[in-house]
Amino acid sequence: MRFDHSTYDYDDDTLQDAKYDILSFNLAGDEFSAGTWALDYARERIDYDVTPEIRFQHFQVEFGYWVNSAVRLFTTQGVEDDYRFPTEGDLVLQYWDAGLGWQPTARTMVTVAAGEQNF
Repeated sequence: MRFDHSTYDYDDDTLQDAKYDILSFNLAGDEFSAGTWALDYARERIDYDVTPEIRFQHFQVEFGYWVNSAVRLFTTQGVEDDYRFPTEGDLVLQYWDAGLGWQPTARTMVTVAAGEQNF
């Protein structure tokens, strides 16, 4: 789990000062077993001096399976805020991907994935 707080204080009246908070956590299964899993959540809030506050969050889960010592199949499913309405902060948009990872050595990894996400 991680929490960050930042304050942006510009000495320029044309730029808005802001406070930025992010809370995130990630849990993952044992990477030495054939099956793998991961949970990821993040919530961000930006509070500007003049414009409305912006909130954004996402939650996703990933499942994977090591076919052999170098090849892994995986899928990710998630939900996130509607980026068109950043002040609401509701998890309403779904996304997904599926792919293949190849890791022949500890320093070499190639991942190919396809899916659908709203932008």
